[in-house]
Amino acid sequence: MVLIKLDAIRNGRLSIEPAMPSDTMGRTASPESIARRVGAIAAINGPYFASAGGYTYPLGFTVINGRLTQLGNLTRPITGFDPKGEFAIEVAHPQVFLMSDKSFEPVWLWNINTPAGSDAVTMYDNRWSGQVGSQGGTAVAVAPLGSASAGDNQQIVINVDNFSGREWDGEVVEVIENSDLKIPDGGYVLVFRGKAKSNISRYPLGAKTVVYTYELPSRFQTMRWLTTLGPWFLSNGWSRDFSGETSYGGNITGRATRSIIGTTWNDEFFMAVTSGAGLNVVETGNVLMECNVREAIMCDSGSSAGLWADGLGVKGSARHVPMAFVVRKLEEPLSDPPPLRLWSGSLHRH
Repeated sequence: MVLIKLDAIRNGRLSIEPAMPSDTMGRTASPESIARRVGAIAAINGPYFASAGGYTYPLGFTVINGRLTQLGNLTRPITGFDPKGEFAIEVAHPQVFLMSDKSFEPVWLWNINTPAGSDAVTMYDNRWSGQVGSQGGTAVAVAPLGSASAGDNQQIVINVDNFSGREWDGEVVEVIENSDLKIPDGGYVLVFRGKAKSNISRYPLGAKTVVYTYELPSRFQTMRWLTTLGPWFLSNGWSRDFSGETSYGGNITGRATRSIIGTTWNDEFFMAVTSGAGLNVVETGNVLMECNVREAIMCDSGSSAGLWADGLGVKGSARHVPMAFVVRKLEEPLSDPPPLRLWSGSLHRH
């Protein structure tokens, strides 16, 4: 177990944050390699993940440096540090949708920075790669307003119902089918496949677009990073029923090597892995309660579980993963990221 005083985070001396093996999604490395890449002093493996099309990516909802990087259709705990340096956990099912100035009807995103869904809209930005294929659908490139590729238009504000005072992300600069499309710097590409192609008429060349997050608890709006983890099995020092969370499958309640993060009653953040044949969830909770743990949430466990600390080496597996939680020393406190666009009104889903 690695223990970090929360006061060191509140005072800006240390940062705990997710980190990836490279600047683009889809790569993997050991927690130690990820930590060394960003100059961290400790690391533990991160969320559950999946692989497809040569890419490996975290599952769930992910925000890094205040920017949406991943979206998954899961009702599971999301975690992060609020601006006061407090570790927050809450079960949620965040959604993301698009609107354009050609239609105020929301178009729901299936995912962000993952292989495209068969009848869905998927969004890609520069964290995915420099370009993306239309994957059998229609690809739409959106560049920031005022950029060279987006013409001379300036950002505008409109006043329609709950849309009052909102700014557009950018405008559509290219629409193609059955080909690769360059992802505009600072913008994104939308891939419409199958039934979702019926929405293409709302995103012609020159259309202004905006992305909103929906059903995200407001306390998470200004956090630097957010990730989906789980199960959340200890709360306020007691075992917690997590049956209402989206099923984790596999051996989640059985005996396995466990990877856990959370907080203690001593005002500490901890990262821990079990050893040997591992423990089931009840046994893991019992051991952590003896260690004065207050809140505990599981990272990807089993063969992915691995903890590294500078000077102490590696505990657990060195399996390569797409994301790790790292502890970094800071020369100066981090600035707050811009808040996510959070839709607070009601929407009818289609």
